[in-house]
Amino acid sequence: KSHSIAEAIVSSDARDAAVQQSSRNNAEKQKQIEKEIEERALKTAQERMELELLAMKEQLKRKEEERIRLEEEQLKKREVERQREEAFSKWQENVAKEQQQQQEQKTANDAQMTEQEQSNSAVKDSDNTDLQQDHHPILGPKIAHLPYKRVHLTSASKLASLPVYEKQRAYRHDRAKEMAKDKKKTLWMGIPGVISLMEEECGRLSILDGQHR
Repeated sequence: KSHSIAEAIVSSDARDAAVQQSSRNNAEKQKQIEKEIEERALKTAQERMELELLAMKEQLKRKEEERIRLEEEQLKKREVERQREEAFSKWQENVAKEQQQQQEQKTANDAQMTEQEQSNSAVKDSDNTDLQQDHHPILGPKIAHLPYKRVHLTSASKLASLPVYEKQRAYRHDRAKEMAKDKKKTLWMGIPGVISLMEEECGRLSILDGQHR
């Protein structure tokens, strides 16, 4: 079938138009695909950045918590050290006070002992002087001088020569004999009790208690 030149030209133009239209459609479709890819890439990048940002925030949070923990530990250590130093200082003060008190007590005790020794020595010297100087012509040496009486070491023969106080009970020989008999059993113990005498203002002596002994 033959075609005219005009028909051929029209047919050629139609084919060119169809190719151009297909090319435009393909170009638009490619642009759409590229746009979708770009959007997905952007979204993926945004999500990645958000994840990285969250990771950085979490890391910073852990670092801050670690810093706070270390700081609290340091504060606790400083407080413990301060309390230890304070307790040690207080202990040293107490030890020093105790040592000072002990030294003061020792000094006071030493002074008291020295004073007591001096007093005892003075009393002893005084007693020795009194014992040496005070000698009764009948009763003999004085071995003690109390506020209300004196104690002498006197022989039995001298005591037997002294009279009995007139208001004393009567002498009973049987009683004295019975006492002497019992005393023979315990001679190693010495004479039981003491013989009490009364001395009048004039110096006269008389047996007040112990005549039977």
